[in-house]
Amino acid sequence: MPRKNLVIFTLVIFLAAIGVSRAFTPDRYLREKRTFDRIFDEVTENYVTEPNGKKLYQGAYRGMLSTLDPYSQYLN
Repeated sequence: MPRKNLVIFTLVIFLAAIGVSRAFTPDRYLREKRTFDRIFDEVTENYVTEPNGKKLYQGAYRGMLSTLDPYSQYLN
């Protein structure tokens, strides 16, 4: 019986380790970057007038930092 408990315990630890490693994988950020890229492409290709790409990126930087706290800001 103790051997069976050891096997079950080892399996639970192994599965927990896999879950934790997946939670912090860079793939999560790659998905968000792809979404950002799709939005940027959609805006630059289909907006009524041609947008300024540099201003779009700077707006994204400001927006990203504004979600942190009132003291973080982007200075170009």
